[in-house]
Amino acid sequence: MAQNSSIEWTDHTFNPWWGCSKVSPACDNCYAELWAKRMGHQVWGTSANRRFFSDAHWNEPLAWNQEAAVTEQRKRVFCASMADVFERNVG
Repeated sequence: MAQNSSIEWTDHTFNPWWGCSKVSPACDNCYAELWAKRMGHQVWGTSANRRFFSDAHWNEPLAWNQEAAVTEQRKRVFCASMADVFERNVG
């Protein structure tokens, strides 16, 4: 697997944005925050700006879906590995 991801159990990763706010003790060891900082992005916290992506980025899942239809093989997509899709104040 891991066609477009270094995560072996998935074929693709898709992040609508990077960043979130820590809301519980479960967030204390967040790998995504450390990874974002390593990449030079300060996107964590209630007042931090989130990292958003271009329109082309949003078209990637559509291309993956078309490819899956042609090959008749389902693909696993890990969505929001660098964000919290339930965060209230994104955008």
